[in-house]
Amino acid sequence: MQNIWDVYLTIKQLIADKTRNSVPTPESISYALDLGQQAVRDYYKQLKEQGDDLANTALAPFLKTIPLTSSSSGLLTYPDDWFDTELITEVVDGEFVTYNTVLDNELFEAKRSVLYPIAQNPRYMELSNGVQLYPETTHLVGYKYMTIPATPVIGYTVSGNTQVYNPSTSVQLTFKPAYYGRIILHSLPYIGVNLSDAEITQLSGLLNLTK
Repeated sequence: MQNIWDVYLTIKQLIADKTRNSVPTPESISYALDLGQQAVRDYYKQLKEQGDDLANTALAPFLKTIPLTSSSSGLLTYPDDWFDTELITEVVDGEFVTYNTVLDNELFEAKRSVLYPIAQNPRYMELSNGVQLYPETTHLVGYKYMTIPATPVIGYTVSGNTQVYNPSTSVQLTFKPAYYGRIILHSLPYIGVNLSDAEITQLSGLLNLTK
């Protein structure tokens, strides 16, 4: 499988048609793939937090680093495609520093610290409307974050009774093709295909699931 049309045909022909005698539409499968891709992203995010290096490879298409300038009070507005903050860095007094997170109940002590003055050891706190940087002044930072996945679209035209793939109107999955099998597996319940444990095991082998 190399594109979203291959994924569609796999679901339609090898899974839905043969195992449940149903004919899902491209629109219903696009919707299912959107939810399935989000579930797989969350799966690998959990593995990453547990220190699994393979998860970094899986999540690479979701990671982006951009320069951002905060407001004069130190507030960074989230990018439109933001999902989660990964890393914030800045050059302070000629030194490359990494921001550490700070909890609300730790902030008072962090601001008073003499051993680790906040000016040279900046902190950040995630808020609903953005990231608050400390000290509360203007910052130019390197902001690394995880993006939300692109909403997949299976583009097609109809010729007679035949659906014809239209790559120009399609939106591909964010994950690389090696992970399409797992996305398919997570998408099936959203099109009404609920497999038994034995069927999941069999299908995992068929799809050559990457960890």
